[in-house]
Amino acid sequence: MLFGALFFALAAETGCTKETLDHYKNEGFVDIELAWPEGAAPKGTRVLFYPVAADGKAVAAAEGEQALTYQSFECPADGFHGRVPVGSYKVLVYNSDTENLILRGEDDYDKATFHVMTESELAAAGKNAARAKECITQPKNLFVANCVHNPADGQRIDVVTVQFRERIEVKAQPKACVKTVILRFKVEGDDLIALDGGTFSGVSPSHHCATAKCATTSESVNFPTDRVTDNSGYNYKAEISVLDLIKPNSGFGTHTVRLNVVPNGGDPYTVTADVTKVVDQFLKDNGGTIPVTIPVEVGIELKKIGGVLTAEVTDWIPGTGGGTIGDPVENEVQ
Repeated sequence: MLFGALFFALAAETGCTKETLDHYKNEGFVDIELAWPEGAAPKGTRVLFYPVAADGKAVAAAEGEQALTYQSFECPADGFHGRVPVGSYKVLVYNSDTENLILRGEDDYDKATFHVMTESELAAAGKNAARAKECITQPKNLFVANCVHNPADGQRIDVVTVQFRERIEVKAQPKACVKTVILRFKVEGDDLIALDGGTFSGVSPSHHCATAKCATTSESVNFPTDRVTDNSGYNYKAEISVLDLIKPNSGFGTHTVRLNVVPNGGDPYTVTADVTKVVDQFLKDNGGTIPVTIPVEVGIELKKIGGVLTAEVTDWIPGTGGGTIGDPVENEVQ
């Protein structure tokens, strides 16, 4: 009797990796192997199954019946192995250890969108925001797959069909959704001034999972600067994490950098540079897509304006190429 009770308790367990031989339930088995990008080491995974018709269209509930809801599972990073009710599904997979991101509309495959938290939302969550000005934060660690693939030939599968008592084996390949803008500052006379972070504009605030596209609305993000102590020739650097950059509508005004300058014995001020031409050139050089890493160099020199020693931005240079892109950047000193 004790053996029978123990067996029943084990068979009744459910979860991401638990299976049973309970054939009375109208379910099938699904195995999803996960292939993460090189270097990615997520702590866990969320897998979401969205019920659809066989043609991929949303399923409407019959009169008097409750609409089918999506299934959500928390899994280890190696994949999903479990039971799913019989039916057809679209599948969404992402790592569960994202940072500074909120998934909204997750009950609808076509609406599920990751939004970067604003600094006030981050503060409300009990974390410190860097500055008082309202900006979005820097997203970290987001990998998303909006479909699965046949492990044999790699063919994309948009709709997974789960049949009674049968097992389906597929593979998902989450893609990295966070990009990095690297700013390197070369300051002439850095013993007379210090750089104390700044603000970068023209940043996308959200990532739509079904289309893998980012919003075209423009937000700004604050960034810290770190002093460089190696022999690279730069005095400061900044690494800014973004979902994407807004594509410029014209040659100016979309992407600007406001850099905080602290002179020795003087009042802090900002210098503003329009770097839209640089971003536009990166797009042209990369087939219309912002690369995962955008290295940019900036020169800053000290000039006397009205008898006051003032920092000015001289030009912006892509770190992977040579020469200055466009004309010297016009800047505003405040």
